[in-house]
Amino acid sequence: MAGTFSRVKTWGSGDTLTAADLNAEFDNVLNNSDPDGIDDASANATAMQATADPYPAASESLATDLRGELQRIRYIIKQITGEANWYVDPDTTIVDLQRETHRAKFVSTSDTVITIGPGTYHHNGTTLQNVYWNSDITFTVGSGGSNAASEDLGASEWHYIYLDDSAIVTQGAALIDAGCFLNNTTAPTWSDTKHGWYSGSDRCIFGFYSDSDSDIRLFLHDGGDFVFNMDVSDTRGIAALSTASEVVTMFLPGFATRGRAHFGSVYVDADAALRWRPKDNDNFVATVCTTRAGGTRSNNTSNFITNGSQQIEIDHDAAGTNNAYVFSEGWYFPTGM
Repeated sequence: MAGTFSRVKTWGSGDTLTAADLNAEFDNVLNNSDPDGIDDASANATAMQATADPYPAASESLATDLRGELQRIRYIIKQITGEANWYVDPDTTIVDLQRETHRAKFVSTSDTVITIGPGTYHHNGTTLQNVYWNSDITFTVGSGGSNAASEDLGASEWHYIYLDDSAIVTQGAALIDAGCFLNNTTAPTWSDTKHGWYSGSDRCIFGFYSDSDSDIRLFLHDGGDFVFNMDVSDTRGIAALSTASEVVTMFLPGFATRGRAHFGSVYVDADAALRWRPKDNDNFVATVCTTRAGGTRSNNTSNFITNGSQQIEIDHDAAGTNNAYVFSEGWYFPTGM
């Protein structure tokens, strides 16, 4: 790496060195020793691609010249972008990372409308990109709503809201609108390669339940990881629950295994604690409430985790015919949603 500028004077044998010659040459060096006057380190593609690890085996590798400094900086840029060469455009920019999956707030606005607050999601569909929207989306469910590809609501069934990959491709922009969402009854599955909950190329971002009138069942969500069920008609009552456990399938969307429930024990003839555990998990037992003689019942609210079939087991820790009940108050978003 030399200078890109030329000398002021080419000297010959016997030439007289004058102060003017010296001043002119030094001024030439001083005036041109800027970035434009220093040679590059990219004489060809191979030289342009050259890098040097500044910290091999956790030990500093000190540069001994400017070329070495540049190659070390290139190495770090290449590490950050994850590309084959340091100068290749990255798949995801820093701006994209700042928008990486910001969960929306979901509001059950009416029998047929869910308002979806501003959000950003990493979408691994036809195109790997972050999609986003900067204001509330009014999403009307069903085939006659925001997206004709949506399913109409039936009575008492879980529906799932997806980012519609086909609609996003057609729109051709990362900033999406109501037509880029759809609802259907197909529960998503976790994809290790896509790092999210998907059905095909559509990413699932929410779930909701329809009531007996085929309307959206009321829920509450503040944008966090918990969704509160306003209708508690899914109460399970278990008569004469003793020490033999009873399997209870919890009220959850297909992707969830964690929720919050209200547990109760009704005294009949035994001082006993009501307990729960994930089905088939003998190594974990949680006590939620205890009923004693002289009292009618005890109850408590507790988080729970189910097995993969969304089931828990409950029992009393003492023999008797005490009754029990449990109903789900809501569910938590799983990791990746």
